[in-house]
Amino acid sequence: MAKDIKIGSVDVVDGKAIVIGTVGEQSFQAAQLQWGGKVLMHVTGGDFDRGTRIAIGHAAKKAVRAAGHDLTPAPLKRPRKAKGSEPVAEVASDAPVAVDEVVFEVAI
Repeated sequence: MAKDIKIGSVDVVDGKAIVIGTVGEQSFQAAQLQWGGKVLMHVTGGDFDRGTRIAIGHAAKKAVRAAGHDLTPAPLKRPRKAKGSEPVAEVASDAPVAVDEVVFEVAI
């Protein structure tokens, strides 16, 4: 069923690409959707299975690129957390290091 995807038009509304087309006799509309750092194509219209929706999304992105529109990922709404802990201050190797004397008593 996904082999006969036909793209009808590519329009840009509010800076987002919208692709209109058909799969067989069912019509669809695919619009840009930001999901984290990715740009996906949200497919509406028709009762398509997951594989067909993915194939429509690939064809829609290809049509948007061919029309010369931008598909760059949008900036993140919330910055990512820094990984790891705070950097540890290094001690100069020339400075003497104070060592406390520890005495252990062993009872026999």
